[in-house]
Amino acid sequence: MRAFVRAWFQTTGYARAHRDETVAFAQKQLGVTPVGATRVYATLMPGDFFSKDGRFDPAVLKAMSQSFVEMKLLKGDQDLTQYVTDRFLPKTP
Repeated sequence: MRAFVRAWFQTTGYARAHRDETVAFAQKQLGVTPVGATRVYATLMPGDFFSKDGRFDPAVLKAMSQSFVEMKLLKGDQDLTQYVTDRFLPKTP
């Protein structure tokens, strides 16, 4: 699990540092337009959607829950904090 977490941080770090490559990859793999891939990148990568340290802001989890309701993936608001753990993250000083 710790190896996966390290790899995930490397992957999202690479994606943040290599916008054009990431947008091109997303466009090809997801079958979306360049404008769509760019818009998704601009929305998700600079903000806190992908945590840089593996810790999740409760406000972000609340927003995610609300978006799941809007997309009709959940019937009502859920407490998503029950689905995250920091057990496998590097210890903070």
